[in-house]
Amino acid sequence: MVDCQKEIKHNESQKSILLDFPESSRVIDFLELIELGFLYCRLCESFICETIIKTPESVRSVVNEHFTSKYHIKTREDLNIKEVED
Repeated sequence: MVDCQKEIKHNESQKSILLDFPESSRVIDFLELIELGFLYCRLCESFICETIIKTPESVRSVVNEHFTSKYHIKTREDLNIKEVED
């Protein structure tokens, strides 16, 4: 599915994505019925984790792992963002 997406709109608060593949209508129907919960790092522009089946402790642990990862820290430093602003 990721290979079939096309970004059609991008601004600071939102990205709109067009799903363009034969079964896209089934995915859209699913997304309209099931409320998904996930965490996304806007700084790294990456998915952190889904939150539907994870415990709050597990989610906190995964988020903490992401924020302390070398990639996230390097990205933050490259953009001259202070840790408290992150």
